[in-house]
Amino acid sequence: MKTEMGKKVGKAAAAAAFAVLAVQAANGATSAQLTVRGYMPVQCKLDFSTAMVSPGQAGRVELGNVREFCNTNNYRILVDYDSAVLSGSRLALGGDEVKLGNSGTDVVTYGTQPTVRTRPISLTLDGALQTVTTISVRIEAAI
Repeated sequence: MKTEMGKKVGKAAAAAAFAVLAVQAANGATSAQLTVRGYMPVQCKLDFSTAMVSPGQAGRVELGNVREFCNTNNYRILVDYDSAVLSGSRLALGGDEVKLGNSGTDVVTYGTQPTVRTRPISLTLDGALQTVTTISVRIEAAI
């Protein structure tokens, strides 16, 4: 989405480049070169929200969907959790799966190209859940 200011700056830059080419052509130049550069900031966003859920059959918990957006070739998706409660459980995000360890944070997947997609997320518990707990997922671009 372009802002009004961005449109004006773009038009001004194009007009200036045309003016330079016109001056060179008027001076008898036989060739011209126009270089246009742009800047796109790296943006990554992960949308995930779910209500309180309970384990289903075989300790599987359907957590909902994660909407993933990242405009760079190098990023990762991480999960944060209470390792005292969830260590040994398995988190699945679409076709990617990770066994939760003792650290409280694990990498679920690495992205290697710009992506916009929605994927299901679920948790398979290693044992009976003894207390209420939370998990969160986040995305990080490697710049």
